[in-house]
Amino acid sequence: MKKIFLFSIGLLLFLATEPLQARNFYVKTNGSNALAGTNWTAAWDTIGYAATNMGSGDAVIVSNGIYREDVILTGSRCTFRSLNKGQAVVIGSYNCFNVVGYFHTVIDGFILKKAGDYCIRGPGGSGNTRIINNIIYSNTAGGISLQGNPFSNVICSNMIYGANQGNGIYIVDGSHNVIRFNQVHNLNRGLYFIGDTTGNYMAGNVICSNDNNGIEIDATIGGNNLILTNDIWGLNQNYGVFIRNSSRNTVQLNKIHNNASGMLLDGNARTNHVIQNSVYSNKNTGIEVSNNADNNFILLNDIWSTNQIEGISISQCDDNIIQGNRIRRNKVYGLFLQGTVTGNCIYGNSIRSNGNYGLFLPSMARNNIIRSNDVSRNSQEGIYLNGSDRNILCANRIHHNGSSGLYLENTALSNNIVKNRIYTNTGNGINVNSGGCRQNFIQSNAVFGPGQFTGIRLFDTDRNTIGSGNSIYNNSLNGILLTGNASSNVIRGNEIRGNTMSGIYINSDTADYNVIRSNQFYSQSQPISIFDGDNSIISRNLFKQNLPYHILISGSALDTSILNNTIFGIPAQSGILCVDTSSGYILNNIIMSNQEYAVTNSSTGTFIIDHNVFYANAKGKANSGVILGPSIITQDPMIDTVSTFAITSAASPAVDSGTNIPGITDGYYGPGPDMGWKEYISDSTAPVTTASKGNGFYSAPFDVVLTAADPEFPNNITIYYTTDGSDPLTSSTVLSGISPVTVSIDRTTTLKFYAKNSFGLSEAVQTLQYDFIKLPSEDAAVYNNHLDLSKAEPARIIFGKACTVEVKVYNVKGILVKSWPSRHYDAGQYQDWYGTFRDSTKKVGAGLYIILIKGDINKKLKITVTK
Repeated sequence: MKKIFLFSIGLLLFLATEPLQARNFYVKTNGSNALAGTNWTAAWDTIGYAATNMGSGDAVIVSNGIYREDVILTGSRCTFRSLNKGQAVVIGSYNCFNVVGYFHTVIDGFILKKAGDYCIRGPGGSGNTRIINNIIYSNTAGGISLQGNPFSNVICSNMIYGANQGNGIYIVDGSHNVIRFNQVHNLNRGLYFIGDTTGNYMAGNVICSNDNNGIEIDATIGGNNLILTNDIWGLNQNYGVFIRNSSRNTVQLNKIHNNASGMLLDGNARTNHVIQNSVYSNKNTGIEVSNNADNNFILLNDIWSTNQIEGISISQCDDNIIQGNRIRRNKVYGLFLQGTVTGNCIYGNSIRSNGNYGLFLPSMARNNIIRSNDVSRNSQEGIYLNGSDRNILCANRIHHNGSSGLYLENTALSNNIVKNRIYTNTGNGINVNSGGCRQNFIQSNAVFGPGQFTGIRLFDTDRNTIGSGNSIYNNSLNGILLTGNASSNVIRGNEIRGNTMSGIYINSDTADYNVIRSNQFYSQSQPISIFDGDNSIISRNLFKQNLPYHILISGSALDTSILNNTIFGIPAQSGILCVDTSSGYILNNIIMSNQEYAVTNSSTGTFIIDHNVFYANAKGKANSGVILGPSIITQDPMIDTVSTFAITSAASPAVDSGTNIPGITDGYYGPGPDMGWKEYISDSTAPVTTASKGNGFYSAPFDVVLTAADPEFPNNITIYYTTDGSDPLTSSTVLSGISPVTVSIDRTTTLKFYAKNSFGLSEAVQTLQYDFIKLPSEDAAVYNNHLDLSKAEPARIIFGKACTVEVKVYNVKGILVKSWPSRHYDAGQYQDWYGTFRDSTKKVGAGLYIILIKGDINKKLKITVTK
């Protein structure tokens, strides 16, 4: 009896721990709550009664019909399912389903409508609830409301709509909820999240025609929500996606279209990622970032439509990255920065075919980076800076725009315009057009036609710098035009060629004190024309192969200084033409090979022509004017057949008799004062580079010092080199430095190098090979690391004293290839001591070997290993 009793107790304990089996209950309109509800014959008649009488894991199956009740759900792990999807209709007076602290619940396949509040309401932090396959409409407050920290709920494949009532899905303080494949339309807001909204996933929904916003996240804290592959549209919808005060969200691969505006990041919405969306046909703005929405990433979106006013608008926010977007065919602006916007990076976008400006930066847009964009075919300016300052515009392609490529106006100050390609715009390439535009730097750009009026135009602007390194060519009118009060500007270090009218044209009586310095003009009609501008300085420029005149001074251009230029005439008529009442100074120039005079002076003003070098001008020095000092025709050859630069030797009488002008120096070599564009003396010797270590095999890292020597000009010699075996004349990996150069070697390396001096003379490329060997790990008395057996021939070893040693032979990889055990050797020479390399058991061919000899170390052996 005792054993039976114990067994019975164990059985009861076992049964108590087993979960009760899940049950199905049934509800139909003609059922009765007095029945058991366990089959269709005994079905209940209300869903609410079923909710209060079912347990965890149970399911309620609801038959076709209309149920007018408010269902309150207080349990968990329960399922409510329509027998036939869309055939069971629940009409609630307040809520169709009120989920109170419900977990792991399913509401599936109902029509839910006409509730006085939200159709489905979760006031108390529901979790893991699935609301799927329902049709929810015409509810007063909206479709679904989950509040009180709802988490991990799934709202999927529902249709939620109404005549502009409430919100489709409203979640307060919710986290990690999944909202997928729903159709949400004709409400106040489609999806609405507030409070602590974290980690929610919204994907594949169609959200359209809502009165306010399609998806709105207005969260004080939280973030990391994912909005993916939704179709968000509707003409009466305010914003397709609206995010305020929420960070680290991702909006990706959505279609956002036909809204009043496409998307807004507002308030403190920061570090959000807006990626690969198609944003089009919105009435106002495609993507708007405003009001301290900083550090956001707007990447690889397609933003377009002839109905959309702006593609992207950035307002009152900083440090956003706008990269890789296609911004096209918007009604007014492609990209619009307004208000105080600082530190934004606009990189690698295609901004084209917009109705007004491609990119517009108004006043207070500062320190932004505009880089590597393609800005083209916009109806007016490609990029318009209206009062913005200290921006960097770098490496952009700005072309085929309806007006100027780049337009600066009002107080556009201290902008850096560098390495852009600006071409074939209908107006001017770069147009600086206001007295407030000052101290802008325009350097290393290519500005060219055809079809472009003037490459760079300065109007009423001062203290700008054009150069160095701009290439300005083939424009329909002028390369550079200074007009109005364009004063105190510096034009230096540019290449100007092939422009139809003038290379540089100053045509205003108030365009004064401009400096034109160290530029190159060639194949240019009228390289420099100055009409009325006073106190211009033209110094150290190179002119060659221009026509009809290199420099034209006309009108009342007073006190023009033409200093230290090199003017190489063919096919020009005269080097310098001075007409009307102009006046000035022509000093220390080299003027050569013109078809008429070096200087043709038809001016009634006074020009001082002094200390110039005149050579091979068809009609001599000058037809008239005041010539002071020894300006002479030299017999010096004057032509470098390689570069066609003017060259003066140390013996040139013109150089020796030239005059020093304060402030004019170019730092080039020569015994006399500076003359011409650059003063050269002849140099026929190329530099020679030596290396501190030669070819060989090495076992530890070391430095190679490359030193270039030039007996005539030992300073400022540049060494070019590669360490990967590529040709330093053509390789993209070439490195350089002023001699001497230190190169660190820590592996097998092919070093190629050559040197070039300041005159452009260079030596042939040299090559050194450094091979690394691996030393054996064991200690050795003697190493010979460079025994090269070029033909696997025998060698000899010489012992200075009698000794007992062990001999080992390693290859360059540190692998032992032969060894002899310890034995006694008398002092003397041993021939062919390792000729057994050729034995039948292990053959060792030609190559480099390491010989290790150890033992008897205290005898301080003198050991030599040779071939």
